Amino acid sequence: PSPPSKTRGRHMSMLSCKKVAASCMHRGLNLHRAIAAGGAVQHALPRPMNSKGHRFGSSGPRKARFFMEQPFDVEANFMVGDSRETTNIFVLENIGSQCVMLNRPEANNAINLEMVQQLNKIYEELEDAWMTGLIILHGAGEKAFCAGGDVRWLYEGGMTPLNKPAPQMEFFRAEYTLNHRIAVAPKTSLALMEGYTMGGGVGLSANSQVRVALPDTQWAMPETAIGFFPDVGSSFYLPRTFHPNVGKYLGMTGRRLNAAECLELDIATHHIDFGMKHWMFDRLISVNRGLDNPDYVWDLMVPHHIDPEPEECPDNITPNLEAIAKCFAEESVEGITDALRQTHAGGGV
Repeated sequence: PSPPSKTRGRHMSMLSCKKVAASCMHRGLNLHRAIAAGGAVQHALPRPMNSKGHRFGSSGPRKARFFMEQPFDVEANFMVGDSRETTNIFVLENIGSQCVMLNRPEANNAINLEMVQQLNKIYEELEDAWMTGLIILHGAGEKAFCAGGDVRWLYEGGMTPLNKPAPQMEFFRAEYTLNHRIAVAPKTSLALMEGYTMGGGVGLSANSQVRVALPDTQWAMPETAIGFFPDVGSSFYLPRTFHPNVGKYLGMTGRRLNAAECLELDIATHHIDFGMKHWMFDRLISVNRGLDNPDYVWDLMVPHHIDPEPEECPDNITPNLEAIAKCFAEESVEGITDALRQTHAGGGV
């Protein structure tokens, strides 16, 4: 199917509503609804009718905004509610799964405190969400899943006296809590690592059980470049990559990985082409049971998986794994630097 347009959700015709609703009913998905996390949605479409002319849903207040079989696109900073409040987290709910979109494409979907708090609320409520077995995390736009935390906001927060709580600490506390919640959630998390997946975006994806790369995936933990340490749980999962000392190498250098390299290091569990993205969404949201089992979701992804094209996405890390394992086995930065110089002088990496 063709990708949905940016305005598909707002201006879907009544005939389209009926067709989609009929398909949802046929598959038991009559509870499809898209909501803005933390707020009501304006301009709700009329409830579509079934074959007997009865409208779905009650006559009371509704958060349902549109009925869709595909992931949805909305304008950046879409206005919701009469107060013209904006939200950067959108959720598409259906029986079995929730599609959670980071909607801040103008900032490469960098997460700020409000977004982290909304995501925390979603994961906090998962235990009681008996209809939900799977959370699908993806980013708006085509450039980034999530390029990290909002560094500008952290910087503009300025210095805080020692006897007062720093607002930046509230962000990190909420972010690390979110990372832990994703890792221990009673339901499956799937992260679509399209484009830039860095820093805070790595925290969202690496703690998910299913991690899907695309041909344009650019993964990195570049915190050392700004004098920070590799956080968001990376000190736990980077040492557990398939190959020895690669985690130390990635954490210290901030090297970017493409999709092929992410697969080699188990940073990604699957890889799909761009044309398969919407088919993948349609397959996952058509299932209404068993999705809380990560192995089952993994198996659902297998038919969509393809190996990256070596010409377009070369694996440049595998030929250097032996040298990385040797050099980064040293216990100090000085030792690692000396080992790298010796290896380079001998014609190595």
